[in-house]
Amino acid sequence: MKTQLLALLLLAAGASVSAHTATEKAFTCPIGGETFSQTIDTSGTSFGMMTDTRPVGPIAAPFAIPQCPKNKFVMFKSQFSKAELAKFERVVNSAEYQKIAAQSPSYFAWGRMMELAGENTDAQQMLHIFLQASWQSESQESFSKTLEYADKVLANKATSRKDALNAQFLRGEMLRKLGRFDEAKRVFTALQKNPEVKQDKLFSQLAALQLGLVAKKSTVSEIIDFDKK
Repeated sequence: MKTQLLALLLLAAGASVSAHTATEKAFTCPIGGETFSQTIDTSGTSFGMMTDTRPVGPIAAPFAIPQCPKNKFVMFKSQFSKAELAKFERVVNSAEYQKIAAQSPSYFAWGRMMELAGENTDAQQMLHIFLQASWQSESQESFSKTLEYADKVLANKATSRKDALNAQFLRGEMLRKLGRFDEAKRVFTALQKNPEVKQDKLFSQLAALQLGLVAKKSTVSEIIDFDKK
């Protein structure tokens, strides 16, 4: 497997060399104090990836994230400041968030929680959250949100060339999965002409693969077999 391509295509963080393992863990919700247990993934092995960068193999994609059963607060880190909890408490207690959380898997709820709290200024982080939401539940909403933040990453002049290239591939993937084939074709045609893509055999093949999927009007992700490409 080519490490350069993996790095540029945002292979899921945390993929390990061991088989998939998980464990039951106890949690206390920092908002409301509810205690609960949840199965948490601890390791996994990726043998490749899909065109949406989802890892393939005995690995959870995405890894489970703790979510309080009653108020649906997503515990995306182990420690929160008092100011953070005050902000998120207002969000999770809102009718708007509760409606979203009742209808959405945990990663999409996490992304929307961040937006409602005004904690969505890091476009790269938000792109990764909603990308994983699209792995968890392939929905038009998760594709659209991933596309939205890919555009924001690309609009940021401080974005590195590596991250910009990654965002362009993800942008094209989401356009294709949304059925916006003409736009997706323009993205992948431009990528084929990109000097960095032209100089890398695997990137060139990926762009060609995507154009083939566009031509077939495919709206699903495909497995990429790096070892054979």
